[in-house]
Amino acid sequence: MTPEENFPEPSRAPSAADDGTAEPHPAAQSEPAPPADDRTVQSSAADVAAQETSAASEKPSEPGGSDGDGAAPAAKSSESAAKPSEGGASESGKDAANGKDASKEKDGASEGLKGRKKAWSVISTVLVSVILLAALVALAVAIGYRVQGETLTVGGMQYRIVLTGSMEGDREDSIRTDSLIGIRVVPDEEAAREAFFAELGEGDIITFNDWSRTGAAGDPLVNTHRIVEVIGTGDGVRYRTQGDANSGPDARLVEQGDVIGVVEWNNYPLGAMLSFLCSTKGIVICLIVPAGLILIFEVINIVRIVRSDKRREQQQETAAREQEIERLRRELEELKRGEGK
Repeated sequence: MTPEENFPEPSRAPSAADDGTAEPHPAAQSEPAPPADDRTVQSSAADVAAQETSAASEKPSEPGGSDGDGAAPAAKSSESAAKPSEGGASESGKDAANGKDASKEKDGASEGLKGRKKAWSVISTVLVSVILLAALVALAVAIGYRVQGETLTVGGMQYRIVLTGSMEGDREDSIRTDSLIGIRVVPDEEAAREAFFAELGEGDIITFNDWSRTGAAGDPLVNTHRIVEVIGTGDGVRYRTQGDANSGPDARLVEQGDVIGVVEWNNYPLGAMLSFLCSTKGIVICLIVPAGLILIFEVINIVRIVRSDKRREQQQETAAREQEIERLRRELEELKRGEGK
């Protein structure tokens, strides 16, 4: 049996190409649609899930919960990633603050040291200047006194040094040996001269030419004693004198023409110093001491400058090392942050 005889040819619906006015075949309308492919269904489900996940990630997460299964892990991972960086930033800030505090402390210590050095420099300069001025004044006075002798007179006052102890005693105005005395000399004018002698009386200490003792040239020696009695005669007024340390008065009366002046004050320390300075040894010392002080002062300044230069070099080296350490530390922190990311 041939196929044509047993299996009749199936009917075919006419196409629009055959006849534009032909209606579809009833068998084509009732025939069900073929089932969808499994791969197409799976891809559609995956697209829907991806859209839901992206929508959930775009929503801001509420505290204490999450809107979707994918949003919560992402937020946690971002928080965990942010914590190390925040900790690193806080540690870096602390280190920077500590560095600034240490720098401020060093600056304060350096300023305090500079202030002390400046104060010492000012004090030493003033001290040396005062000593040099005093030495120069003493030298000038000593030379002047030595050149002019015992008749150094300035402004109506004559200055002498007591060489003996005849006026040492228990009285308030007694005079020690080597004391400097200030003598108000007798005025040259007649009226002032009369007023001077009118005020002169018992108890005053006078400096006079003592003719009872003369020098090699026959000149009287200058003596300073206290008036113990004023004697008026027809020829004028004479004075009986006596030293405070002597048991009796002087042998010879002092006439007004022999009076050099009346002692106004006396000073032992100043006189002892001036007496020493007037000696050859004192004059040499007045020259050597200032020169030695200047030399010592200059040596101290040189040592201070050398030490200051060394200290400055050490500070510069220390600052350079600290800067290098700080640079390396910052690079290390940047590397750690890069590894954390």
